[in-house]
Amino acid sequence: MKIIKFFSTSVVATALDMGVYTLLLGTLEPYCANMFSASLGMVANFVMQWFWVFRATRRWYVSFVFSAIFSVIGVFLSSLLVFLLTTKTLLEDAPLVAKCLVVVVIFFYNFLTKKFSFGD
Repeated sequence: MKIIKFFSTSVVATALDMGVYTLLLGTLEPYCANMFSASLGMVANFVMQWFWVFRATRRWYVSFVFSAIFSVIGVFLSSLLVFLLTTKTLLEDAPLVAKCLVVVVIFFYNFLTKKFSFGD
């Protein structure tokens, strides 16, 4: 059940992330747009997961610090993957497809690290 709840909150945060990413593509490079949009999605995701997904055994601020550290690593990892996919592959002209592929990879990284962050 936890992974379904995690998936649900991830869908909402990802929709926010993708919406902001799409809006920013007109003015920023894809990897820069990703850094901003993914960070916004990270904060939204933490709040939803704190209240609905995990049984936190740590204080909220400790969980947030762990979550933020892992999320920042995830944002940089996802930005690197977006950069590589949009500059070194056939997806150069398809930044939204690249972002979607990266989202799938980062989902599993996020579940494992958030579970740890909340002490669940």
